[in-house]
Amino acid sequence: MEHSLILAQSDQIIGWLTPVWVMSVGISLGLILVYLCKGLIYLLSRIPGLNTLNDAPVTRMIGGISIAVLTLIAIFAAAFGQGWLGRQTDGGDITLWILLGLLISIVMGFGFTAVVSKKRFDELGHQPVGNFASWLTKIAIGFVGFAILGIVLALFDGFGSVLIVEEPIDKLNSLQRLNQTGFQQALDVNVPAKTTHEIDTSFYGQELRLIQFRSDQDVLLAAQPFDGLGIDSYFEVFKNSEYTSYRRQVGDQRIPAEEIQKLFIKNDGDFDASVDLQWITQVEHPQMGIIPRIAVGVLAIYLGYWMFCAGCPKIAAIALSTFKTEITQPVFALIAIIGGVFAVVSIYIPYYTFGEDIKMYKMSALTLIRILGIFVAIWAASKSVAEEIEGRTALTVLSKPVGRRQFLLGKFSGISTAIGLMFVVVGLWFVIWVCYKPIYDARETSGRDFAWVNGFDEAVKTIPGLILAYFESLVFVAISIAVSTRLGILANFMVCFAIYVLGHLTPLIVQSAEVVQAFEPVVVFGQFISVVFPVLDHFDVETAIIGDVDVPLSYMAWACIYCLIYGTIAMLLSLVLFEDRDLA
Repeated sequence: MEHSLILAQSDQIIGWLTPVWVMSVGISLGLILVYLCKGLIYLLSRIPGLNTLNDAPVTRMIGGISIAVLTLIAIFAAAFGQGWLGRQTDGGDITLWILLGLLISIVMGFGFTAVVSKKRFDELGHQPVGNFASWLTKIAIGFVGFAILGIVLALFDGFGSVLIVEEPIDKLNSLQRLNQTGFQQALDVNVPAKTTHEIDTSFYGQELRLIQFRSDQDVLLAAQPFDGLGIDSYFEVFKNSEYTSYRRQVGDQRIPAEEIQKLFIKNDGDFDASVDLQWITQVEHPQMGIIPRIAVGVLAIYLGYWMFCAGCPKIAAIALSTFKTEITQPVFALIAIIGGVFAVVSIYIPYYTFGEDIKMYKMSALTLIRILGIFVAIWAASKSVAEEIEGRTALTVLSKPVGRRQFLLGKFSGISTAIGLMFVVVGLWFVIWVCYKPIYDARETSGRDFAWVNGFDEAVKTIPGLILAYFESLVFVAISIAVSTRLGILANFMVCFAIYVLGHLTPLIVQSAEVVQAFEPVVVFGQFISVVFPVLDHFDVETAIIGDVDVPLSYMAWACIYCLIYGTIAMLLSLVLFEDRDLA
């Protein structure tokens, strides 16, 4: 389909923006789930008995533990029902999923008990403007508008100008049929001699990815009655042959594109035929499977924020104040602009990698975004903790019914949400331009492969890198707060810089210590570094980018647990250092 776009680049625009439209649909669905969930929580908060569980420590404990146990049972029931645990042959992976199940259950148990409290829910509805959730909603509404725009332009053929996405309704239909495809079906059929046997089936021809068949007699196989069929409209299955594999090609008449309700097997021989059939179906656009994942991710972020605010109101109040202070700082906007500009400009940098420019682009941009996030973490911790201690502002806050632990945890939460907002803004902007990079490279090499799936695949592989970079930033938030309880901003930067360098060199130092076992000081230093300093290479996806492979979900889960453990240790250290700090 041709469209009169300026410079006649309609196919390039569609190839670039279709992945963005898919991401926008996922965010839109997530926002719908958020409001449905909020309405459900509102109804639950009006149920007598349930809405008062959080009012007393005893009922809070009983309600939290009870809901946590029910959540854990539901998680493991779903895991066994889907066979997830059965597919985990590695004992470490099973341990990982058990730990995650326990963690999610505890958070859901006590978080749900708090958020359905009528008092807490009403407080959530009266949060000041400019909180973390309101910023996320503004960003999400922009993507909702883009998703709607793509559908409207497609329905009216781009108004003769430009399209964002072609055939969006077909793509949404693929989303609807995701749970009806993607698995293998098999049949063993006996066909009497001199007869035609009909097999009842139900799949769409355009969704057929592979069909295999074999027989102990010569037979014919077709998706239509044999009367009047041409030779190019059926399959010939020869006697005692191995499995014949067939992958459907566009335009092949043997498997029509419409719904296939019957398969026909014709046996003209003198003996009965035993025919084995196997076929695999897949939706026309399997990439739509990312939409439910994005939606669940959006819902999880909102739910986590609501539960945090409801369960820890004093900490949330300090976090909200810190969050609003940090995002209004000029350095925050400057960092976001630097990351956004680099994401665009570095597309046009020639990397001279013989067709692998996309890898260098993603590596350089992810590294910069990670460094910018760490810089904001150190800067914000120094300004919020060290300067407030030195300026006696912290003494004013602690004079209210707020403890020192609540003060530091509130600062950590506020800085973490501010950095999270930066990663959302810069990360989404970066992902949008990652979708464009394959289009640009194809155009520069005089290629004509502007397929949207190329940009989609690269964008999907980039998202884990952004999440891991955020985990690394959280580690430095905790470390920087611990340092800020005793030292100023300059010393904080120096300490964190040393930790950053040694943290990324830890694997090399440990390997060097193993090589030179005879030199005891090197061995001791290597062991000391590996124990005390974080192994920051856990949050680096450079190897996955170079190898062009996906980051496993289990790896990201272990990285999350490592981030939680090291961040907790750093925060405990900061509480110890701050407990006897003289604020007067």
